[in-house]
Order: sequence, then C-alpha cells, then structure tokens
Amino acid sequence: MTTITVNAFDFQALQLFIAKKEVRYWLNGFHVNREWLAATDGKVLMRIFHGCDVGDDFPEDGYILEPVKVATKRAPDGNDPVVTLSLERQLTPMASGAQLVTPKLELSANNSPAVVRLEFQPGQFPDIERIIPNRDTAKPVANYFNPEYFELVGKAAKLLCKAMDIKDGMVTTLGESKQATLFKIPQRADVDIVVMPMNPREWGSV
Repeated sequence: MTTITVNAFDFQALQLFIAKKEVRYWLNGFHVNREWLAATDGKVLMRIFHGCDVGDDFPEDGYILEPVKVATKRAPDGNDPVVTLSLERQLTPMASGAQLVTPKLELSANNSPAVVRLEFQPGQFPDIERIIPNRDTAKPVANYFNPEYFELVGKAAKLLCKAMDIKDGMVTTLGESKQATLFKIPQRADVDIVVMPMNPREWGSV
C-alpha cells in the first residue's frame, strides 16, 4: 500500500484550483502522481510536491480523484492537521485464472475519525510540466491578468503559509510576455502556482 501525506491546509489550497462543472471532465478533480498533487481549471494551476515514496505498483500516470473538503482544525493531540491518501490495488481471482486489479483509494485525517473513499475521475490529466515556466531561467515580466486569479492565489498562499505557521507570506512572479506566469511563494519551494495571462484586447485596449 502507498500512503501520501500532506498538510491539511496545503490540501485545501489545492482544492481551490479544481475546475467546477468543466466540460473537460478530467479537470473536475485533482491529480496525484509519483511526485506531486496537482489541480487546474485550464487557466490557473497548482502543484505541490509531496515528497513521499510510492510503491512499485503505483501507476506512472497516477490518478485523477474527485474533490473533497477536509477540516483544517488541529488534531486532538495538538498536532498540525494532516491528510493521508491511502492507495492500494486489490486483486480478485477470476474464473479464467486471471486476476482483476481494482484500485482502492481512501482519504483520512488525523483530526477526524471519518475515512473517505475517493472516486476516480476518468480521462488523461494534462501535461502540466510543459506549461510551468522554468524557475531558474524565467525573468520577472509585466503581463495582463484576470484580477480574480490574484484573489485565488492570495487565498491559496494564505493556506500554504498557515501550514508552516507563517503569518504573512509573499508572492513573486516569473514568466515571459504573453505566456504562462509562475507565481512562487518564497517560503514554499515545494509549491508551483501558474496563471495564464489575458489579451489586453479583451478589455477593449489595444
């Protein structure tokens, strides 16, 4: 069995970036693979490197899972709220002699007795690596953005910093003109947030 553990504040920040009622139904959930958790609605995205070892039976493409809310209150013992994804493959013998492989994915939290069975979202999650600007080579640049996305980034940054007991976090931007822009929280090197720019003509500008 594979277990992936993340701070509950981080997990809730990730949920902010999941699409809602998107016709590209594979965006209506979050993606977990061997390295990170990710979510995107096609215009903004976030990925968090989980740093957990996964089992050999964990698929290369990972899983797309339905959204789920978790409590961010502290655990009864006073520890930080932590979410654990438990991923295993159940083998069921078939009459033909073959075995039916059924993934079983559950979510649990150290501040709640409930165990949530996670459902799959079908589809192929987009290749987000090709979209994310290289943080080592990209340069700060002026771009045009939908201001609603700044509010989303701000909410996520607040949760991500709260996970580390940081009261006031900062956000920097890296990107190229008219391309996806990387928003970085200096205190959280494990998190990438990307916002797609808008064409100023959409506001009637030239």
